[in-house]
Amino acid sequence: MADPVECTFTSEWDGGVLVTTPATVDPDTGKLVSIEVSDDEVEGLDHLDREYLTLPDGSDHAVAAGEDGRYGVTDLDAFQAALQGAPRP
Repeated sequence: MADPVECTFTSEWDGGVLVTTPATVDPDTGKLVSIEVSDDEVEGLDHLDREYLTLPDGSDHAVAAGEDGRYGVTDLDAFQAALQGAPRP
């Protein structure tokens, strides 16, 4: 297993409120290994628009909870290509 990759995890709420925290992701599976709890005030947010992680190269990758409840990237091939430095489409 390769070492986890540091990234940021972002959830976007109510049409633009961003809550971003440090996270780590398994490069082999695309599953998030850890997500830190945000210190931001998040009460009153109603509608989750999307969630994604951002790699050190600046590329964003959509994430979703799997059947096991763990978050992972939705496009593992694109995620792994970004880790290898491949050009993004």
